[in-house]
Amino acid sequence: MYEGSAVAFISDDKKILLHNRAKDGKSRFGENWGLIGGRVEKNETPLDALKREIKEELGFEIKDSKYIADYYSEKSDLLVHLFVSRFPGIDAFSETEEGDIRKSIKLFTLKEAQKINMLGLGKKIYSDLNKLEYLK
Repeated sequence: MYEGSAVAFISDDKKILLHNRAKDGKSRFGENWGLIGGRVEKNETPLDALKREIKEELGFEIKDSKYIADYYSEKSDLLVHLFVSRFPGIDAFSETEEGDIRKSIKLFTLKEAQKINMLGLGKKIYSDLNKLEYLK
């Protein structure tokens, strides 16, 4: 099983930040767009993994994340620990050793995001996100 942590960055105008994983060659499970995050390493908590991944991918230290729920895709044998955080704005991110992710991220409405290929977990995740105070 692949275990990962991901964050749903939500903007002030109620949009969600997604990463074009296919464009960056990081489409491990056939997804086109996805939340930002990555693998939980051995002896690492889901929150520690999220903080490490955000720092590695965005050059940004996430401080205000809130745990939402765990999601499992039987098809991909994938467990995702989902967190939510306010989108700090594109200027908070910087180029890292892994490249400049700013070139492959975009804000979507939840309605737009629900139409995107995201490991079969998208509909459930976006449905749950739609119920959050962040998006009201």
